[in-house]
Amino acid sequence: HPARFTGVLWDTHMDHCLLLDAKGLVTIWALFTKTVVASRQVVTPIDASAPSVVANPAALTAAREWPAAWTLLSMQGAVVSVTAQRGVIQGFKVARDVPTREFRGHSDLVVGLTTVRPKAKGETKGEAKGEAKGEEELLVVSASADKTLRFWSDDYGTERYRMEEPDKAAELSCMLSLPHLGLLATGAHDGSIRWWNVDCGSVARRLEHSNGVSCICYAVVNNPHSGSQEDFLFSSSDDGSICVWLLFDLGRFAPHVLAVIPAAHGRYESGEAIEVICVAFHEASQLLVSGGNDGNLRCWQPSDRRERHVMSGHGGPVTSLIGGPGSLLFSASDDGTFILWTLTGGGGSPAGPLCVVQGHSGRVSGMAVVREHYLVTVSAEEKLLPWEGGPTVKVWDFAMAQQRSPQGSADPNQTELPALAASDDTSRAAFDGASDDATQDARTDDGAPTKGGGSELVGLVSEHAVEIGKPSCLAAMQATDLNPQLCLLVGTTSGPVLRLEIEL
Repeated sequence: HPARFTGVLWDTHMDHCLLLDAKGLVTIWALFTKTVVASRQVVTPIDASAPSVVANPAALTAAREWPAAWTLLSMQGAVVSVTAQRGVIQGFKVARDVPTREFRGHSDLVVGLTTVRPKAKGETKGEAKGEAKGEEELLVVSASADKTLRFWSDDYGTERYRMEEPDKAAELSCMLSLPHLGLLATGAHDGSIRWWNVDCGSVARRLEHSNGVSCICYAVVNNPHSGSQEDFLFSSSDDGSICVWLLFDLGRFAPHVLAVIPAAHGRYESGEAIEVICVAFHEASQLLVSGGNDGNLRCWQPSDRRERHVMSGHGGPVTSLIGGPGSLLFSASDDGTFILWTLTGGGGSPAGPLCVVQGHSGRVSGMAVVREHYLVTVSAEEKLLPWEGGPTVKVWDFAMAQQRSPQGSADPNQTELPALAASDDTSRAAFDGASDDATQDARTDDGAPTKGGGSELVGLVSEHAVEIGKPSCLAAMQATDLNPQLCLLVGTTSGPVLRLEIEL
């Protein structure tokens, strides 16, 4: 351990051992399983040169010998107090019982998640297999590289029915829900896109890309010539192209490619096109945004497919894109960062990044925007030691970013994050309520933002460990009157799907 232990506490309710070190780090150990179930820096080191509030020379001497002299732990119910040798007390709350549920059935990587409410009754048709479906029943849908779409009962966690690709078809690589049409769209590694009716199975398939489809997004685009709105679909591929689809022809569902943007992110020195990993439509600016393996974001005008802007800021491939409320746009990367951008209307002139957030230590596999001002990210965290944190889902509050002027600073290092709370799903334990003292600025020697910081522009609300495998994708479920909690779906590389319920 990097610092000496100065306090210990036994939680008889959970059979956990809480350890406090001299630098204010609290670690929760499950001794019977010999694992760390939660670890959090809940207080900041004490400045030994600061005036003491205790007239005890011995205590003051001890504090100067150990500049971060947090020494005592006490617990009353779910509230834990950390006391310094100079009389300073820091409290935090341990939250228990984070509800979870697992959907098990896939044998390979989960590539997409969504929810649907099929209205038809009776046995499924076409390529669908399984039980009868209940009217208006909320079903969780997961798509996997094992060539299946599985429909799960959200109430019971059981598989209701499934749809399957033909035996000789390629593995699925992504999925998109079109709820207003009652359809799902899936991309495959052979470059094809298939449309599925949630009641009766496959309805259409088109092969347009020469390599795997990496992402699909839907948009209602304003036609500048007719003034009407049209239904578009955009697909990106490992072959470096972006296909622009029209879904209707003379009022009839007939998906067809309107145009192709080849080598959208340019080419490598070898001449091969740079892979386009993700695409998203930014509604406020009416621009299509693509993220590539080159770490750049490119903005396109859907009507003429012209490139409008190129935005740089990530140190690795862009792995996920999602439009936020208003002018906000979020991008995440293989380097563990996510960036808040602003794209204004009338061509979407970029005002630069609001901030760069080093939210994770590993690849960010997915994002979701919920309740207007919360961003959810998921990552398979990198860890060097067995007791360090594993794959996590984090919830961020970006309410302050919404109030920031679009013409604000474009310096990505100007904003950093406070670590407000953390939890572990396996232990059902969570730290909550760290004070402002625990959110001081933290920068590396070169001035780059580090994990944790002092700005209130974006704040970490909660953190949840994923213990069933490395996360591969993320989706958020809409809150209902019966279930007002934040419900998240996390797909994994090994097949299981995890459902989390989080109170905000």
